[in-house]
Amino acid sequence: MNTLYFKYAVEVERTRSITKAASNLYMAQPNLSKAIKELEDTLEIDIFERTSKGVFPTAKGKEFLEYAKKILIQIEKMESLKISKNRICQNFSIAVPGSSYISLCISDFISELNFSQDININVERMNSVDIVNSVADGKYNLGIVHYPLDYESYFMDFLRDKNICSENIWTFEHLLIMSEKNPLAGDSDISAEKLGNLIEIIQDDTYVPYINGVSKKNLSSKRIILHERDSQLELLCKIPDAFMWTSPVPEYILKRYGLIHRKCSQLSSKYRDLLVFQNGYRFSELDRKFADKLYSAKNSVSFIEYI
Repeated sequence: MNTLYFKYAVEVERTRSITKAASNLYMAQPNLSKAIKELEDTLEIDIFERTSKGVFPTAKGKEFLEYAKKILIQIEKMESLKISKNRICQNFSIAVPGSSYISLCISDFISELNFSQDININVERMNSVDIVNSVADGKYNLGIVHYPLDYESYFMDFLRDKNICSENIWTFEHLLIMSEKNPLAGDSDISAEKLGNLIEIIQDDTYVPYINGVSKKNLSSKRIILHERDSQLELLCKIPDAFMWTSPVPEYILKRYGLIHRKCSQLSSKYRDLLVFQNGYRFSELDRKFADKLYSAKNSVSFIEYI
């Protein structure tokens, strides 16, 4: 069985299209269709159902694709063994949400690596559900899950189902972040009614299947959804009438962009961040160094003053 075909099938599942998958794989569409058909014939199952709305995995196909993804990850790890025994490589991988204190931690952690040795660092930003799935599949050794406490039972069940362990990082209150030139900057505790007159910048790191809806916080009719953290901060700086909900941001970042924290007691809710990893995973020395940096970065924003 050609394991390269596994990669083809996973890409078809991701794009929901033979044509798009073929383009991403730099191959002709008929050749990809032929490869998928050969794979299905070998397995004696239909991996995909072709519909007018796209290509979707069948029940058996979903089961196969889960195995295929795990095999591809294991092949990637085996190929990394090509590095000579006499060479030390600093390997570290983590999936994270978009929090400024986590970005600070990652920067400090990477800056203190031994640059005379080989380095293989993989950091990717994604939402919390995808983070759990990626750690469970072995794509990343570690992850940081960020969720509202209202979703606590959902995430605890989700982690158990995926055989994922966790360490509590902290529980905190969501804050407003805005330009120091914002018309509401003088209010230490801003009312929900006043927020309705501003522009809300939204980041969606807390997608939860079946239970997500429009947040009760999103009162403004003017909303901008951005997933790139630096762009969010730049926009807050350039649009004085904008605001965003966030975990506490390090002081030096606030000063860099001319931003401030403020409260909104009427709408603020509690959130939790967890460090997650597979059950039985043994932390490397580099993992422990990262964890130390993570808790240090958390401590640097734990006692934010709002005005």
